[in-house]
Amino acid sequence: EGRFVVTKADLSDRGAGPKPTAVCYRRDGLGILVGTSNGSLKALDPRTLVDVQTMRFGKDAVTALVCADDEECSYAAAADAGGCVAIFKLHGPIAAPASEEEEPERAFDFIGKYKAHSARSPVRGLAFKSNRDDGSLELVSVGAEGRVVRYDVFNSTEEGGVKVIDV
Repeated sequence: EGRFVVTKADLSDRGAGPKPTAVCYRRDGLGILVGTSNGSLKALDPRTLVDVQTMRFGKDAVTALVCADDEECSYAAAADAGGCVAIFKLHGPIAAPASEEEEPERAFDFIGKYKAHSARSPVRGLAFKSNRDDGSLELVSVGAEGRVVRYDVFNSTEEGGVKVIDV
């Protein structure tokens, strides 16, 4: 009775480009984010797997990628092999343009990154926590050395950088 439709895409430019190293869905299912071996973040339309936006934010491979659990699915975070944690502001559902003449909507903006860990002790865990009572949103990273870092997502800005709550 049920039909499964499988969509396949080569994200590495026919095998020659950077390789996918991490992936996450938006909580609402309206977008896929892919981290790559060259430090790029790609935003894909979940229906077609069309690459809507790509941004390189570092030189190290993305090792972890998470989307916030808030109702608006408003943030994503990535960790890289160099021990950095980056925060991105998401701009709503990720969708490819209806025609080739149209420009795609911007899927995300880079807020900033913070070197909380090191290449010798990379990030082993990355998670968001939203507080429904006060509306706050935190991000936490855990390094292989056991160091835990908490980030204030809402108060992190492009101008002011990533705000750390506690190490």
